[in-house]
Amino acid sequence: MRRGWYLGSEAFKASLLKRLHGNLAPHHPWARRAEVALLQRRAILPAQLRRWRWTEATLAQRAKTDFRKVPLATKLRQETTMTLAQIFHRLRMGTRNTLNAKLHQWRSTHE
Repeated sequence: MRRGWYLGSEAFKASLLKRLHGNLAPHHPWARRAEVALLQRRAILPAQLRRWRWTEATLAQRAKTDFRKVPLATKLRQETTMTLAQIFHRLRMGTRNTLNAKLHQWRSTHE
């Protein structure tokens, strides 16, 4: 029998991880935290693209500093473990410096 923290299909594992989101305690192992963060990271962007009725191609066609991308980048930075490099690459926002400047500008006007 294979060893692990769950027994069942990948769909069952995903449902368990969704239930853990927001309920992780200090006693949960780092690997579990990483799995929950990855699941969350994979859910935020597709959900937002659906709301905007965008596709991956649209994301690439829009300006690097499109007014919709900056708040999304802020959300990804605050709610996930994504690095700035991962965010600017995923959202196609140019360079890390461009993203960092826009995040700073956005935070200063919205906080």
